[in-house]
Amino acid sequence: MATAKADGSAKARIAVLVSGGGTNLQALIDAEKSGKLKSGSSLYPLATDAAGSIIGSLASGPAAITDVDADVSREHARIYRTGQHWYIVGLNSTNGTSVISGADKVVRTVEPPRGERPRGYEPEPMEILPSDTICLGASTRFMVMPIWGD
Repeated sequence: MATAKADGSAKARIAVLVSGGGTNLQALIDAEKSGKLKSGSSLYPLATDAAGSIIGSLASGPAAITDVDADVSREHARIYRTGQHWYIVGLNSTNGTSVISGADKVVRTVEPPRGERPRGYEPEPMEILPSDTICLGASTRFMVMPIWGD
């Protein structure tokens, strides 16, 4: 579970995108096992099939990610790959999803919190890139990192 610091910020988690280029997967796995990853960080390889990976407090499936705080919905967001591009889409979560660009730090809304959505709102996929930070609710964060190999 991501833990909020006294100043209200959260520790970032690491979501690893299995795509071409980037960091060697075995090196990351070895670093995690030996405790050399930054404290509070974990690896979460994402599914590369059409279904992708669901992130949420009660998400299920072989690539589900459930290491989230209490303000994350049961099935909060889905991350999937199309060709060589990765996307995130909201799944009608209560507290919303955003992405902070790793390139320019601009915050982009994937899905606003339920109370802020216009009538008839339909979530649309948003492309995510290496070094982006995925923000679920108020305190769960995942860093996007590419790794070698599928």
